[in-house]
Amino acid sequence: MSKELKIKGALSKDYQQLYVDDIPIGVEINNEGKVRIKNLVIVKDSLLANETLKINKDEPVSLYGVSGTLSADNQIHSTGGLAIRSSENTLIITDGGNVNILDESAFGGVKFQFACSINQFKMSDDTTGDTFQITMSGDGVTEIATSDLIGDVAHMTIKPNGDLILDPYSQNTIINATDKLNFDGASGTGTYIYESSDDILNFFVGGFRRIELDEGNDINTLLGETRLLDKDATTYSSADGRAVQTKAQIDAAIAVKVARVGVSEAEMNALHTTEKVIVAAQGANQVIVPTSGMLFIDRDGSTPQVEGGANFHMSWDGGKGYATTAIYYIRRFMYNEAGDRIFNLQHYTGECGQSLTAGDNKPLTVVLDGAITSGSIDSMKVVVSYYVYDNS
Repeated sequence: MSKELKIKGALSKDYQQLYVDDIPIGVEINNEGKVRIKNLVIVKDSLLANETLKINKDEPVSLYGVSGTLSADNQIHSTGGLAIRSSENTLIITDGGNVNILDESAFGGVKFQFACSINQFKMSDDTTGDTFQITMSGDGVTEIATSDLIGDVAHMTIKPNGDLILDPYSQNTIINATDKLNFDGASGTGTYIYESSDDILNFFVGGFRRIELDEGNDINTLLGETRLLDKDATTYSSADGRAVQTKAQIDAAIAVKVARVGVSEAEMNALHTTEKVIVAAQGANQVIVPTSGMLFIDRDGSTPQVEGGANFHMSWDGGKGYATTAIYYIRRFMYNEAGDRIFNLQHYTGECGQSLTAGDNKPLTVVLDGAITSGSIDSMKVVVSYYVYDNS
């Protein structure tokens, strides 16, 4: 049965509804030949498939599919490229859902996701489950995070083609307690700064601790040879600012070091036959020159030292000549002393060698020239400052 297609009224610039037997069909036309369609379905073989489809800004385009699912039922499909161009704002309204960009290989493999309900952007590897995400919570608090599904190697590299600038409004850049700030590309094994415990800051260089700042105990520790250089690089100074050595002196290897060596009870009993090395020999033409020394002596509580023929020597290579080899000398060492003692070592005669090379490549030692009462001294600590002189 044939139907009559008609319009009511004359054609004009205003759109007129098309009717079939007085039933509106949702298609409007004007005198310029423009057609306005309420619902449009374009199949791949239709005449419009290769033409431009213009959509009125006042009328939304709706896709209807299965609610809450991602499927082929509610998609815009293009066998070529697809561009969305707008001379005004472009809005994507999800009504609390997610905006997902998927890999064509599987609708379940979400590559990029904008989770509008929780203010989160997520990038995923749909084959491994590894992710990168940016999440914003209340007050604009923002977290940038990565996740490695099966390990802890989701590292993050920031690589600007220019400067990397941190400019927080609060003027605070925060690193969590005990985390390490590394400087040589290694992960916490080379050169780094970190807080080992509350208010104790450590500086490591080449895997070795060089500085420790302890606020709680008010102690600043410098490990290794320490030099303070003025701005002109000419003078090394003490902590109170007084010049103590010139740069030329330091460069000539006149750098003071400190040796700390313990001597046990058994070693004290045998010190008249076996010297104790305090500083090992330093090599050809190198002379150990002590600058000061102290002895910390723990005397036995019940056994006194009653031998008057035991004299103390600090010398090179175990020398026992008080007038020819002794650098530091104590006569009648600990004889009849009633308790523990601290000795400040003093030069005896000034003569400690009888040739210009007497100290070359020799260890610095302590020795007794006679036996003490066995068991009378429980231990002794020897502390000596020295530098190494090149005698070539």
